[in-house]
Amino acid sequence: MRGNKRNMDKFDRKILDSLQRDSAVSRGALAEQVGLSESQVARRRQALEQSGVIRRYRADLDGRSLGFAVTAFVHVKL
Repeated sequence: MRGNKRNMDKFDRKILDSLQRDSAVSRGALAEQVGLSESQVARRRQALEQSGVIRRYRADLDGRSLGFAVTAFVHVKL
């Protein structure tokens, strides 16, 4: 189902906004933030994953806690 355009409503956008802030949010907390039931949130989240809108979940690591003093982003064009 990837590659198909998905029509998103305000609830889908709220789900995405919440997940971008905290991808490890519980289903219950997400449902409360969005204003839907847990089962509705689960169905919508699964649909967003299956359609490719949500590709993966990531951990946001703190470089300083890991002992890194400098973070550098380098763009190289060949």
